[in-house]
Parts: sequence; structure tokens; C-alpha cells
Amino acid sequence: MIVKRVDELKRFIELIPESGLDLINIFRLVEVGDVLYSRTSREVKKERVSGKMDSERVQVVLGVEVESKIIDPLMRRVRFTGRIVYESRKLDLLGKYHTITLYPGVEIKIQSKKDFPRLKAFSSGFGRRAKKPLKVICVSVDDYEIAVAEFTNRGLDTIYSKQLPQVDKSISWGEVAYEESFDEAVDAVKRRLIEDKNAVVAVFGPEVFVQRFMNYLRKKSKMVFERVKASCSISVGGEAG
Repeated sequence: MIVKRVDELKRFIELIPESGLDLINIFRLVEVGDVLYSRTSREVKKERVSGKMDSERVQVVLGVEVESKIIDPLMRRVRFTGRIVYESRKLDLLGKYHTITLYPGVEIKIQSKKDFPRLKAFSSGFGRRAKKPLKVICVSVDDYEIAVAEFTNRGLDTIYSKQLPQVDKSISWGEVAYEESFDEAVDAVKRRLIEDKNAVVAVFGPEVFVQRFMNYLRKKSKMVFERVKASCSISVGGEAG
């Protein structure tokens, strides 16, 4: 168990479980009424000027006031369900039910306004230690979707995903401007590279789309281009890739 932070003023602790035993300990620790905060992704639909609908997966931190909890030791995961009481960006989710799924490598914040000494005593049993994970920011792209995911030795986190504009198959892919979607994906990559100066970038997808994206980086984002350490041709891009 990694204890990242203990905040007595705001009455919360931040943890990263590393094993199935850690999950069991967190399951026993969390009580009904505690608030759990975790980063997740939600699909947001937007209407374009043309009237067509675009879908985009965005990152958001949600806080859930726990009403029930379930443990699945065989699958090494724990689920906490309750109403959303906090959202880091306005998505009109407050008051709706949400389930936070916790498994090894997922960071979580636990807040208890009524019984913080219970959390503090739990965290003191593990102490605090820093573990610097290997971090690779992967961009996966094809003619249908572009996705950005962060890989570390603690797991996978999808940080951006968006369907690309669909066009007439008779039109060459190279004639279609995808720069708006590329801009958004590169912005997501930049934020993670700024957070971790040791992180590197890898680009995946069918070869023609990998080359298109790399050419875009050469022209528009030298910072990201210089951090690309690998590119690989695969049959499909996007989140599936």
C-alpha cells in the first residue's frame, strides 16, 4: 500500500493499493457515509454546427458518498456505490449514482468528516513512501478514432478519446482536416509530459495514420515530437488499439 498524502485539515487520506490484500484492507476501512474520490472517464456527446453529434471521452474526478460496497476477491477489485457529491468539471452529474471500481494501481482519496482518526490510524500503519512509476503516454489513431492513454507499472489510464469526423470513402484521408482533434489529443499529451519530465510518448495505429500524426507533430508540437520514443504499425487504432 502506498500512502501518498494525509490531510488532517480536510480529513482525507490518499492511497494506492498494490495487491489484493490492500483491496481487502480498504474495503474494511471504508464505511457508509465516507466520501471516495477517484479519477474516471465519461463519454460526453456534443452537437456540431452541422447538427451531427460528436462523442468525446473526458477525464473527471468524481466524489461519491458511499452507500454500499462489494468485494470481488477473485477479480481483485472492490466496488463502492453512492451518489455523486463532487465533480471536478461541470458535467451535471451531481446527485446521480455512480460506482467507483478500485483495483491495484488505482489512486483513491478517502474522506471521513465524522471519524477521521480511523483513517489516520490506518495510514500510519503503512507509512509513506514514494515510488516513481515508468510512464509511457500512448497515442493510438486510425480513420475512426484517436485515443491517448497513460501506461505505468501500476496499470492503464485512458485520458482522452474522440471519434474523428466520418467522410465519404471516395475522399482521400489525406484531404480531410483532422487538426482540431489532433490539437485536443496533443494538449492531453502535453499536460502529462509537463507533470512528469521523464515520461515518453509512443504512437500506434495503421501506418498511414501514424505517419500523418507524426507529420502533424513535426509541424505543430516540437515538444511532443521530441519525446516520441517509438511508433508502431498495428491494424486498428483508437481505444481498441
